Amino acid sequence: MVVRVRVIQDECMSIGRCLADAPNVFRFDDNELSEVIPGQDGALDEATAVRIARNCPNRAIVVEREDGSAIPLD
Repeated sequence: MVVRVRVIQDECMSIGRCLADAPNVFRFDDNELSEVIPGQDGALDEATAVRIARNCPNRAIVVEREDGSAIPLD
């Protein structure tokens, strides 16, 4: 299933777990907050995207279906 990921930057603590888990998808922006690399928001399969989102200490990563509905992390 195609999923998209996005970072809620107001919730990001710049810990960088997402960058360590998927450096081809996430990076730090100029403010040292995680962001999705442009064009890479759909580069993860659902299981990987959910695992990375669950590993975020502040739950700042959202995983969405193609229709825009959020995939529950719990």
